[in-house]
Amino acid sequence: MSRKDRIFDLVSLGLLTLAAVAFTALSPDVDWLSAATWTAALFHLAVIWTLLWRRGRPVTVAVIVSAATAAITVSVYLAPGWLLDVSGRPDDVWISLATPIAAYSVVLYAAKPWQAWTIDLFLLVLLTRPWEGHAATIMGALLFVALPASIAARRRAQRRLIASLAERAEAAERERHLLAEAALAEERTRLAGEVHDVVSHRVVLMVLHAEALRRSTTDERTREAAAALTTAGREALGEMRELVGLLRGEPASGDEPPGLDELSLLAGESAGIGFPVEVVEEGERPEASPVIGRTVYRIVREALTNVRKHADGAETTVRVVYEGERVLLSVRNTAGSRAAGVLGASGSGSGLLGLRQRAELVGGTLRAGPVKGGGFLVQADLPAYLPGQSVNGSSR
Repeated sequence: MSRKDRIFDLVSLGLLTLAAVAFTALSPDVDWLSAATWTAALFHLAVIWTLLWRRGRPVTVAVIVSAATAAITVSVYLAPGWLLDVSGRPDDVWISLATPIAAYSVVLYAAKPWQAWTIDLFLLVLLTRPWEGHAATIMGALLFVALPASIAARRRAQRRLIASLAERAEAAERERHLLAEAALAEERTRLAGEVHDVVSHRVVLMVLHAEALRRSTTDERTREAAAALTTAGREALGEMRELVGLLRGEPASGDEPPGLDELSLLAGESAGIGFPVEVVEEGERPEASPVIGRTVYRIVREALTNVRKHADGAETTVRVVYEGERVLLSVRNTAGSRAAGVLGASGSGSGLLGLRQRAELVGGTLRAGPVKGGGFLVQADLPAYLPGQSVNGSSR
C-alpha cells in the first residue's frame, strides 16, 4: 500500500470515529451511565478501526465486520440490553458505519471474488432480516451493502479492463520492437552483401595489380613496396570478411585474432614505409581477454594510420602500461617533418569516433587530441578482463 493510500485511510477512519462519537452523543435516548452505552461505543470504534487493513486483508476485515453484525443481531433477539441498549423491537437494527466500507473493500480487493460475494450476501441477509419483511430495514440494508458492493464490482471490472489493455499495449510494443529488429537485421544483411560485392572487388583488383607489379619489377624497393601492399590488401580482405560476417550474424572464424603480440608487427610495417615506431611495454602483462587485446591492436593500428595520413615523417611511440587489472595505452607522435601526403586530405574523423565507441563497448575510455609542441596523442584506459569472459575468449 502506498503512503498516499495509508494517509487517506487514516484520515477516513478519523472522520468515521468522529461521526460515531457524534452519533452516540446526539442520540436522545443515550444513557451515559449505562454500561451498554459504553460497550456499544467501544465495540463500534473497534470495528471501525479494523478497516485500517481493508486493502491488505479485505476478507479478514469483512469477516470481522460480519461477525460483529451477527453478534448485534443475535443480542437483539436473545439478550436485549446485554451488548447494546436495545429493546428487541424489529426496527432496532444496528448497522456499523464500517459495514458499507467493508462490503465495498472485500469485493474490490479480495483475491477470490466468490469469498467476497459470500460475505456480502451474509451481511445482506443479516441486515435485511427477510423473515420480518420491514421495507425500511430492507432499503437500509440494500443501501449499506448492495450498493457499495455493486460500485466495487464495477471498479474491479474497470481495473481488469485497464490491466488487460495495458498488457496488450506492452505486447504490441514488444512485437513492434521485434519487427524493427528483424527489419534492421535484414537491412544489415543486405548492406553486408553490398559491401562485400563492391569493396572486396576493388581490394582484390588492388592486390592483383600489386602482386603483378611485384613479379614484373626488377627494382628491389618497388618489389618490397608491392609486397607490403599485397599483404595489406589481403589483411583488409580478411578483416572485411570478418566484418561482413558480424553484420550477417555469422559466427567468427577460428583464426586467432590480432592482439597484444602483434603490436610489434604494426611497428615493423610502419617502419618499413618510413614511419619509425617504438613500442614500449611497462609492467607485467596480464592474461588479458582476447577482446581487450584486439581492441588495443585496433586502436594502435588506427592511430598509426592517422600518423601516416597527417604527420608524414613523424616519429611515434606506442606505450602500453599494465597496472593491475587495467591496461593503459598511449600512442604519441611528433609533428610531421614533411608536408602531408596524398592521404592527408582523406580523413573524415570517423576513425577516432569509432575507436572511442570501441573502447566504451569494453568498459574503457579513449581521449585524443593535439599536444603542446606539435604532434598528437591518443590515450586509452581499458580493463584487462571483461566480466563473464575467460582469457581464451570463452564465456564463463
